[in-house]
Amino acid sequence: MVDDRNEEVGYKEAEAAHFEECTHSNVDGEARWLKKGGQSHYGCKRHTATDENGLILAEVTTPANQSDIKNLNSSLDKLDLPQDTLVLTDKGYRSAENEAYLKGRKLRSGLMHRAQKDKPLNSPRKPLIV
Repeated sequence: MVDDRNEEVGYKEAEAAHFEECTHSNVDGEARWLKKGGQSHYGCKRHTATDENGLILAEVTTPANQSDIKNLNSSLDKLDLPQDTLVLTDKGYRSAENEAYLKGRKLRSGLMHRAQKDKPLNSPRKPLIV
C-alpha cells in the first residue's frame, strides 16, 4: 500500500480557509434597496441607449436607489450622436438640468413630461401609444 498523503497534515488550515471562504457574502456590493409602489426591491438599474431598432448603443448600470435624472448624461456621453438627433426618454429623466445638457450638445429633447398633482397632461403632451 502506498502512503502518498497524510490526512492530518494541513487539516486545521484547510478547515479555517473553508470557513473564511463561506463567510463572505454572495450579494453584489454595489446593489442597493429601493422602495417602489410600497414594495422593496434590491438590485441595480440599467440605463440603456438604443437606436430606433432597439440595438443597444450604450449602457450604464447604477444602484437601484439612484435617481434616473442623474444618469442621462452618463449614457449619452458614451455616444457620438450627430447634431439634431431626437433623444426620447421616459419621464424619470426629465429635469431642467437634462434639458440644458441636451441643448448644450445640440440634441433635440424628447423627454416625456410629468403630470403635476391634480393637473393631468394636456393633449399635446400626452404620450403616443402605438
